[in-house]
Amino acid sequence: MKKGEHQEASMGAGMGAWTKELSKHDAGLASRLSQSREVGHMIVEELDLPHYKRVVLSVKDFLSEPEKVFEQLGTSKYFVFLQSQSGKRDRRLGLTKDEAISFVGETVGASEEEWELNIAEFLKAKFGGNVYVNKEGVATVEFKKGEQGPLSAGTVVPEYRAQQDRFTGVWKYSFDDVSLRKQVQQMMKEVPHEGREYMVGMYEFQWVSDEDDDILETKFVDYRKDE
Repeated sequence: MKKGEHQEASMGAGMGAWTKELSKHDAGLASRLSQSREVGHMIVEELDLPHYKRVVLSVKDFLSEPEKVFEQLGTSKYFVFLQSQSGKRDRRLGLTKDEAISFVGETVGASEEEWELNIAEFLKAKFGGNVYVNKEGVATVEFKKGEQGPLSAGTVVPEYRAQQDRFTGVWKYSFDDVSLRKQVQQMMKEVPHEGREYMVGMYEFQWVSDEDDDILETKFVDYRKDE
């Protein structure tokens, strides 16, 4: 697809949008894509895809020795996700150590034994998006500037699209930026594949850079598999 050509309505307006669209054609796959995000995080780690380091523990253990947790993570800011035994959830992005401790303490109050904490590294995303691989192993990559979240929420449409030709496997792009095309190719080398055929499923990703440079690095944040 060349720049300026009409693009189809995005099938990848986010994980939720993709699942809804797939339900019209493949209810089984759509159901599996609706798995919990925690399961997706675990699969990303099991597949050894590039990802943020994270620690999952009880709030009580975290608040007793927070520095031990921070020492396991390699950034100065953090993603913090809280979930209670009753199903309540809350999260924050880009918190400092002091902000993370305050947020956790204020959220759980005197009920710290009823909450679990998922705390991870955080780097500001320069780009974020989704990879969809269909049953034939053909991949489509859609992304936007900034955080990936709005795509998963279905509140925005992708700014960029890269798609394999279903017959040749050759990539076609909706954009001319050579550096972004190379970034797509570098990322897809990380996705499990055999030749030009990729492992079926849905991947969420971010392209981030360290605080001291502008070199983009891929971080996968979720994966939904087909079985």
